[in-house]
Formats: sequence, structure tokens, C-alpha cells
Amino acid sequence: MSISTTNYEFSKYEPDPKTLCCLCKESCAPSHLITVPEDKNICIKCAELLGEIAAENREKIKDSEIEKMLSIESEMPDSYQPYDLMTALYDAGYRKME
Repeated sequence: MSISTTNYEFSKYEPDPKTLCCLCKESCAPSHLITVPEDKNICIKCAELLGEIAAENREKIKDSEIEKMLSIESEMPDSYQPYDLMTALYDAGYRKME
């Protein structure tokens, strides 16, 4: 009696690059992807995470800028007027950008 052995090869699954998030590399439904420049995709979960990171960074920048403004205010003479403070802040480059 002869036993025949057959070698089976399974092809490796390659997801469609159009369905992959470029950050987490997970495959997602097209409705859960946001296409960004250079035909890159970001899934909704990663986009939400990026939004949270951006909000944290904006808060850090805000705190840092407030500290700088307070240092300008503390250097003002005791008799300063609000106009003098606003002029000093404007001259230091603090302008509303949004």
C-alpha cells in the first residue's frame, strides 16, 4: 500500500491597499475610511485618536502661551493701564489667529 502525500500551499491573504488604514494597518470598510492626500487612508478610530492628541497639544500650547503672557504682565510697572498691557502683548506677537 502506497500513501501519497500532497503538498498544499495556501496563498497568503493580502488585503486591498485601498481598505487599509495607513496608521494602524487594519483593513476597514470604505465607509470607515477617510482618504487624505497621496491616496492614503485613515480609519475613523485613528482619526478620533489624532483629534484627541491634537486637542491635548493645543491645550499645552495654550498653557505655555498664557505663561508667557503672564510673564509680560508681571514685568509691567505697577501703574500700567490695560491699554499698556495690550500694547505690550501685541508687540510681543500675541494676536488672535483663529
